[in-house]
Amino acid sequence: MQYTGERIIPEIADCGPGTLIYETHVARYRFAAEYVGHATVLDIACGVGYGTRLLADAGAKVAIGGDVSTQAIRFAQQRYSTNNTRFLPMGAEALPLPSSSVDCVVSFETLEHVASGERFVKEASRVLSSKGVLVISTPNAKTYGRGKEVPDNPFHTHEFSHDEFEALLGKHFTEVKMFAQRSLRRRSKLAIGVDAIARTIRSWDRFGWRRSLLGRSVRTRLETAVDAYDRNPIVRPLMPGDEPLFYIAVARRD
Repeated sequence: MQYTGERIIPEIADCGPGTLIYETHVARYRFAAEYVGHATVLDIACGVGYGTRLLADAGAKVAIGGDVSTQAIRFAQQRYSTNNTRFLPMGAEALPLPSSSVDCVVSFETLEHVASGERFVKEASRVLSSKGVLVISTPNAKTYGRGKEVPDNPFHTHEFSHDEFEALLGKHFTEVKMFAQRSLRRRSKLAIGVDAIARTIRSWDRFGWRRSLLGRSVRTRLETAVDAYDRNPIVRPLMPGDEPLFYIAVARRD
């Protein structure tokens, strides 16, 4: 499979263990693992399945990974299957599962990709049991996308502000707790602007030219120099005034 910058493939060095993008994604799954003990879990937009496997190993009764890409599902079935995993092709806005059939839904960096965030969250709510929990993340439009109406990232249909994200979840869940990942640490307009431009360039590089022209160590040093955000990817409670790159929410109906 080809690495585009959107779907993590741990077997590829540019997005494997030790890289910031990999550690950021895995930190979300480790956070979600706190909610999956003895549960039937659905991982929506699971990609190649490494996160679904992490949830299965963390104590899930069954971890179901679903992704719209049949290629990614085949990879997951071959590489990350265990006795308590299942990998199925599925779209996030029309889940092929019965209502109230899972205890926990996990979905990271999916909301900004779908045509209708409303349909997606409604479907996640539908398949959850009455005591179920949704663990979901999305980029912060104010920091990741510089607050632009049309996202810089060509893979994104819409990027959500804090208020938009919380309001969308609040339509379907009675309790929403917000968390932060990679909070802003250099607040000057110049630092934020340079950081945003660097991420835009990375998102445009679908064919890997940046990776071909620059060695990994050079890219890492450049990215560290322009990064305006905390490079520790641990998920923390959202604090007043916090402007992270990513929001993570834990939502419940009861």
